[in-house]
Amino acid sequence: MKMPFRTKLIGALFIIILTVFTGMGIYMTLYRIKEVRSEIVGNARMFVTLTSDKIGDAFLRYFKTAFFKFRAIILEQRGLNTDLENIQIIDLTGRIQYDMAQYEKGIFFAENPYSTDPFVLQNIKKMEMNINADDHLCIIVPYVDEYGVHNYSIVYHFSLKRISKEVS
Repeated sequence: MKMPFRTKLIGALFIIILTVFTGMGIYMTLYRIKEVRSEIVGNARMFVTLTSDKIGDAFLRYFKTAFFKFRAIILEQRGLNTDLENIQIIDLTGRIQYDMAQYEKGIFFAENPYSTDPFVLQNIKKMEMNINADDHLCIIVPYVDEYGVHNYSIVYHFSLKRISKEVS
């Protein structure tokens, strides 16, 4: 069956318009994902910079002597960022001294108190902030006490779930 020229033209224009709008939708979605991801990373980086000294000081001062005061400081800091999932304080051997998620579950003494995350183990001794953003955002910050000693690093885990919420 032979179609008239007008029908062919309308069909071709429809396909072109559909392709253009689909491409624009995909581009805008990918751009928004990139924008939200960079916003989460920027907010997390700023949060880590502002809270790492306070958390490290609280750990040294209150963890062994006044645990509930330390816990209150941690929970106060946690409430400042909605994307924060976990805070860990790890010594330079990889031993987890404090794990917020474990304490929330009621597990005070873990069977294997050592970190198994290769990114954490690789960057725990470094003196600069290290960021890894795969399926979640992991930021490692060295805690240097008032005497210039680096015995612990603070590991922050942030969720990237907000990306799917804000894009949809």
